[in-house]
Amino acid sequence: MMHTFQTTQSLADLESLPLHDDARFPRSRLRKTLRRYRYRGEALKAEVERIMRGPGLELAPVAGRRVTYPYGWQKHQMTRLMKRIFHGLGRAQLLFVDEFWLLHGQADMARAMAAMRQGYPEKFSR
Repeated sequence: MMHTFQTTQSLADLESLPLHDDARFPRSRLRKTLRRYRYRGEALKAEVERIMRGPGLELAPVAGRRVTYPYGWQKHQMTRLMKRIFHGLGRAQLLFVDEFWLLHGQADMARAMAAMRQGYPEKFSR
């Protein structure tokens, strides 16, 4: 007997996940830093939650080099205060889209992988 299940997922489901600390800048350190800039009470709580939520979801990441700060922020998305707080905490990331097989087909991809294994056998051995 075979059962078929259908599942769906929405981007709204991902927004309701619990907040997690970033190892580079945990919640307690963020709260202490914001208190130095005179955030108190509800304003402090709201700002901490906004920063920890991150900039939102990116559906189509752009290939290339980018610098990511704690909680997934990029420099052009941050406020002036966030730039001061996260100064020096950015990590460079290189993102590229591997669509070679779409352009050249499966046979060409197999030949390319074989050639790569010959050049770098320790990286591509199974």
